[in-house]
Amino acid sequence: VALAKTLRKRVPDYASHIAFYNAGLTRTDRHRVEEAFRDGCLSCIVSTSAFGEGVNLPDIRHVVLYHMPFGAIEFNQMSGRAGRDGQPAVIHLLYSSRDARINERLLDCYAPERDELVTLYRALQTMWRSNRGKTGDDSFSASDIDIAQMCLAIDARTPVDERSVESGLGIFEELGFCRVSGFDDTRRIAMAENPGRVQLSRSIRYLEGLRSRMEFSAFRSWALDSCASDMLAKVNRPIVPRA
Repeated sequence: VALAKTLRKRVPDYASHIAFYNAGLTRTDRHRVEEAFRDGCLSCIVSTSAFGEGVNLPDIRHVVLYHMPFGAIEFNQMSGRAGRDGQPAVIHLLYSSRDARINERLLDCYAPERDELVTLYRALQTMWRSNRGKTGDDSFSASDIDIAQMCLAIDARTPVDERSVESGLGIFEELGFCRVSGFDDTRRIAMAENPGRVQLSRSIRYLEGLRSRMEFSAFRSWALDSCASDMLAKVNRPIVPRA
């Protein structure tokens, strides 16, 4: 939204031809933006990767990747929207290593590492036992910020970002370490009394997080260091399922 506003301000003659598209729009508004772009009423859309998925828009002349994608498939899908009618088109890559670091921080939040999960588990156990001792209740309520602060108090060497808390809870619930009910202010967390030793690899969410980090690490090097001809070859190559 901010980028669309900036473009309208910098290019006032085309302000009415610039729109944005994201998940915050209603289905009706998203459809209106797509149809206006298809009909030529709009000439530029600042969008998340969701725009145009499954839709054939043949005459796109320019695709600008303002931020680095999270992987090769996303890169291929977004870049491949340029020039589907066979006419000349240009893909502009405006991302840098700074964008890569932003992606890595986001992946770290949504896929906590083992040391962070250990600290988070200790924090949850501490809060659960403290609450049960005071109220006798077998579950407790705490915000992501509250839990992240407890993690910091328990082990300042391994801080847990508040955005990692929900992901960690999902992993623990998968492993049978806790039960989570409700959302936001009504969320309640109950810890298992004696869950025993369980390998983290039994959590699909944890394994997906590891794979995402590994895949992005490989893609990061390719996206920053490859020459234009190699990138173009990848865009022109069909996406096939992995074996």
